[in-house]
Amino acid sequence: MNRDDIIRMAQKANLVMYDYDHPSLERFAALVAAHTLTNIDTSSFMSYQEGFEAGRFAEREACVRVCEENADDGTEGEWDSACISCANHIRERGQA
Repeated sequence: MNRDDIIRMAQKANLVMYDYDHPSLERFAALVAAHTLTNIDTSSFMSYQEGFEAGRFAEREACVRVCEENADDGTEGEWDSACISCANHIRERGQA
């Protein structure tokens, strides 16, 4: 949907921008909703649970990256191995 589509829908709904007439706004909203719903491929939408899990995975991987970046310098033996251990535990928790 582009600017011209929105203007056409507003004109079709008799929407006047300085007019706060509720029926005009409601007609315009209905036209926008109808146009939007008929032109969206909902097969690509994910459920709330899928979105939540995707967020958890992204956060977990960000934490793993921080651990691995802290171990990359290779100068502090115990520190580096503790960072790698933390990264491994975070990944394992995600697979449980």
